[in-house]
Amino acid sequence: METERIEDQLASLRGELIKAAMVWVQHPADADDLVQGAFVRALEKRDQIPRENLSAWLRTILKHLMIDAWRRQRHELPFDERLAGALESPAPCAWPWWLELSVEDVRAALPHCREVHRRVYEMQVIEGLRPETIAQRLGIAPGTVATRLFRARAEIRQILSKRRTQPPVLRQSRAGHLAVGSSAPDPALVTLAVAA
Repeated sequence: METERIEDQLASLRGELIKAAMVWVQHPADADDLVQGAFVRALEKRDQIPRENLSAWLRTILKHLMIDAWRRQRHELPFDERLAGALESPAPCAWPWWLELSVEDVRAALPHCREVHRRVYEMQVIEGLRPETIAQRLGIAPGTVATRLFRARAEIRQILSKRRTQPPVLRQSRAGHLAVGSSAPDPALVTLAVAA
């Protein structure tokens, strides 16, 4: 009976987790694979499932699975090396500036946001609460929560874009493509930063 209850709770969070995974992978099938992997890990660790804030716990598992997949993919060659010479190199491109942000950059920008926007942003991103829960705790409408999240992200984006002082530096990756910075960005940091 306990297993059925856990499975029902997991199923009710599926849509929310797929939305979170889509921020990282951009493809519905890949997002679904990540969510299924998170459910498998959660069920393997039944004894560790928290009684409260299951969503945040599952998001953490999801984030770790994404980081693991990203790290594995970094070391895989996407095509046969014998064909590498026959293919034309793509034009140099730069990563968007926000992919180079760290968690510390975002946390440093938070105190400069308006209090009402910052509080809602922290409750969702740091505490992992759902908009409905935030609305209940703050005694505001769910639509107001969405508006404040949008405005918080816009404020953070504006603060961080003003702090950018150096133009991006292009580097050559192992695959021969040009990219910004010294390493590829960590996708887990992107969502915490300025995802709309």
